[in-house]
Amino acid sequence: MKKLFIVFLLALSIVLFCACNQTGQYLIFGTFAEVDLSGSGSGDAVDEIEKVLAKVENLMSTAKEGSDVYRINEAEAGESVKVDKMTMEVLLECKTARELSGGTFDLTVYPLVKLWQFAADNYIGEISSLPTETEIAEALSHVGFDKIILDEENLTVTKTDSLTMIDLGGVAKGYALKKCYQISSSLKGVINVGGNIAAVGKDLTIGVKNPRGSGYVGTFTLKSGYSVSTSGDYERYYEYNGVRYCHIISPLSGMALSANSGQELCSVSIISNSFALCDALSTAVMLLGKDAGIELIKKTGVGAVLIDLNQEVTAVNLSFSLK
Repeated sequence: MKKLFIVFLLALSIVLFCACNQTGQYLIFGTFAEVDLSGSGSGDAVDEIEKVLAKVENLMSTAKEGSDVYRINEAEAGESVKVDKMTMEVLLECKTARELSGGTFDLTVYPLVKLWQFAADNYIGEISSLPTETEIAEALSHVGFDKIILDEENLTVTKTDSLTMIDLGGVAKGYALKKCYQISSSLKGVINVGGNIAAVGKDLTIGVKNPRGSGYVGTFTLKSGYSVSTSGDYERYYEYNGVRYCHIISPLSGMALSANSGQELCSVSIISNSFALCDALSTAVMLLGKDAGIELIKKTGVGAVLIDLNQEVTAVNLSFSLK
């Protein structure tokens, strides 16, 4: 599960919230969601948002027994699993992201996530040995969206390989953010779901964290109705023989992102009014690298801030002010 980190520069915010603002903080996918809204009906909106976040996690967590994702992962080949409409919507978002990224983003990467010990149930921040080529090849044999059959009409998911497993964490937080925004779109404020941030009814000034130090590399304006999602190698990682391996894993090569696997970027922020796509594209661009990533950014028309391993900052389709 990727972890995202964007820090608000509150001193630069365009408008301060009024005294009647409603706030909430919740735990989802092992990270925090925060809501700060003002306007008529903001209290009801905050209550409804809590219910939506709880539903998304209960449906899409890999760890919760009985969730749609858990049941899919436990199913045998050929067994059709009935899922909620929300789960199917996220699966279809994942399908779109895979097609746009040429397979760089793939929800069936979970066998590799577990192999590299980045799953929620086996990540401890260190590793005694790296996976072998044989182990990687075995895990890769169970990866691929073609091993998942989606029946949108009947809301069923069928695997063709019993050992194929899915992880919706790369899209589910962006999807949850979209649902929360829809609830609160007539209000003013900000919603942050695990680092996926939406500006509600007002523009916000956002600071992008320095991935190799303290403070921020610069700021940009997040327009109302838009969200930003950031992927990086600086929160969920471990070092082995002096090399940093992060939680972002290629479904094509089976390798965790590192200098040994050709890593070029250490942080990618994607800005768009398509919230779930933001979430997926930040992961895909990290894997693609700078040049290929910029091509994908331009093709999809989103905005982006890229930071490479030399700490060079590149903004695409976005006005960005360096600190």
